[in-house]
Amino acid sequence: WAGDSPSPLYTDSCPSPLYSSYLFTTAAKAFYWSKYVEYLDTAWLVLKGKPVSFLQSFHHFGAPWDVYLGIVLQNEGLWIFVFLNAFIHTIMYTYYAMTAAGISYPAKPLITLMQITQFIAGFTVVFPYKDIPCFRASQPMMVSWVFNYAYVGGVLALFLHFFYRDNFAKKSKKSKAI
Repeated sequence: WAGDSPSPLYTDSCPSPLYSSYLFTTAAKAFYWSKYVEYLDTAWLVLKGKPVSFLQSFHHFGAPWDVYLGIVLQNEGLWIFVFLNAFIHTIMYTYYAMTAAGISYPAKPLITLMQITQFIAGFTVVFPYKDIPCFRASQPMMVSWVFNYAYVGGVLALFLHFFYRDNFAKKSKKSKAI
C-alpha cells in the first residue's frame, strides 16, 4: 500500500530500517497524535465532575513522551508499543462506547488484564534490544529504552494496584461487613 517492503526487526543496523518505512513512520506519528486525543478521556471526566485517578494522569502524561522519544530517537522497539497499545485501546474504547450506549458488557476486568498482559508482553519483546550492538552503543536509543521501561513499569504497577483494588479489595471489604 505504501510501496514499502517489509523491514527486518532486531538487526544490527542503526538507524533501524523500520524508520525508512513510510507506513511505519506514518503510523507512529498518527499514534503519537492519538495520545493527545486520549486527553479527551480526562476532559470528559472533569466535565462530568468525576475524579481523575493518578493512574490516568500518569498514563496520559507519559504516553506522548514515550512515543515521542521512540520516534525522535529512532528506537525500533516503538513498533511493539504502537501495535499492542493500539490493539488494546481499540478494544477499550469499543467497551466504553458500548457502555455509554447503555449496553451492559461485563468485560472491565478482562480489559484491565489485557492491558497488564500488554505491558508484560511489551517488556518481553523490547528487552532484547539492549543486546543489539549498535542499539546499545547509541546513547539516545538507550535513553528511550530506559525511559520506556521506567514509564511502562510505573504504569504496570499502577494497573496491577487498580486491578487488585477493583476486583479483590472491594470483595474482601464486603465480606467483612457481612
